[in-house]
Amino acid sequence: NVYDPSQCGWGLTAMRLIGSAFIIAPAEELFFRHFLYRWLQKKDWVSVSHQSFDVSAFVWSVGLFALEHDRIVAAILAGALYTLLYMHKGLWAAVIAHIVTNFLLGIYVIYTSNWGFW
Repeated sequence: NVYDPSQCGWGLTAMRLIGSAFIIAPAEELFFRHFLYRWLQKKDWVSVSHQSFDVSAFVWSVGLFALEHDRIVAAILAGALYTLLYMHKGLWAAVIAHIVTNFLLGIYVIYTSNWGFW
């Protein structure tokens, strides 16, 4: 695998871990939860409270989030949990949860050399 430190060195592996946790996770939360979930409820999305619930917006935003990931069932569960967390605790709670998820997954991948998760 290209991210295996024996193939690419620890620098690229560390950058993959950092990027996945601290760049990708916040960007996905900003897009899928903070923007898309509310935009699907109302085109003037800024006026929509993060606490509002809409079944259609929930299903579409979680579904599109899942399609962006390799493991669709896990992504559906994570996307649903991140959306519920966003609705009840706000954007930063969802961002932190997603960062922790991606970081711990990255540590698992590196520790077990199970590169299929990356």
